Amino acid sequence: PSMVVLVWAMASLLFSFRSDASNTRANTRASFINKVIGRKFFVNFAQLRSLPNHYACLDGKKPHMRQMSSNANEYDHLDETECLTRLSKLIWRANENVNIVSRKSNTSPELLFQQHVLDCLPLVDVIQEKVGSLDSGIRILDVGSGGGFPALVLAAVRPEWKITMLEATSKKCDVLTSVSIGMDLRNTKVQAGRAEDIGHQFGWRESFPVVTARAVAELRTLAELCLSFVEVGGLMFAMKGPVEQAEMEMKAAEKAIEEMGGKIEDLVEIDANMKELGLRTVVVIRKVSSTPSKYPRGVGRPNKRPL
Repeated sequence: PSMVVLVWAMASLLFSFRSDASNTRANTRASFINKVIGRKFFVNFAQLRSLPNHYACLDGKKPHMRQMSSNANEYDHLDETECLTRLSKLIWRANENVNIVSRKSNTSPELLFQQHVLDCLPLVDVIQEKVGSLDSGIRILDVGSGGGFPALVLAAVRPEWKITMLEATSKKCDVLTSVSIGMDLRNTKVQAGRAEDIGHQFGWRESFPVVTARAVAELRTLAELCLSFVEVGGLMFAMKGPVEQAEMEMKAAEKAIEEMGGKIEDLVEIDANMKELGLRTVVVIRKVSSTPSKYPRGVGRPNKRPL
């Protein structure tokens, strides 16, 4: 009996040490979030990331912002413009501590709104038109989310869409998480990792009807990074610059797209009402066959040695 008591005591002590270490890691991450966003969020991130469901609390309602007042249950319902303005302010504030968008060209929330939010907004209509009825809630993966464009814009204006953000840099993942919390977006998930690795995993490979990407890489590299996630019959939307640039990338990427099981379906011009940027484009690629198992290649190879 004394041996049983001794073993039980040692196990209890070990469990206590592990629990304290886990709480320390969660508190450290929460402290970083508070510093990044400038607001207090009492969140156990270890618990959040262990949830079995991708999208807890998805209610399909208009996104709403939490009021920082004495009443924790007080919410202010905002229209689309106010919602996106709030999003721009949160990202701009986070950008002061973590470099997620260019600080030189985004010196105010207004400039960030014009150069990034307005640029991404037309993608909502492009996806809606190409995919059709999305009222039931479609799963969208954004590869290389960075500062949250276009993923956070899509999530803010279409709360019925379920947005997963894949980002390789852990600090940017923390920013995406904190901004989602600050916006009270209940239809988002942030996944840390490289597309070259995650693209081979069960539950991710060929599992999304829609995949998006903006300012990640040239199209032949992007095809290898993204098309492994697209289910057969699904669509990839690559946001690109002017028509001439997009057409050059499309021509160079023909072999890579075909090798990944894709086929270029359309080149859509979008107008974000920004004279300095002019007309932008979205390359729409249909997944017509499965991606060979050897793709995507190892970390860094699609970018260093594009097909």
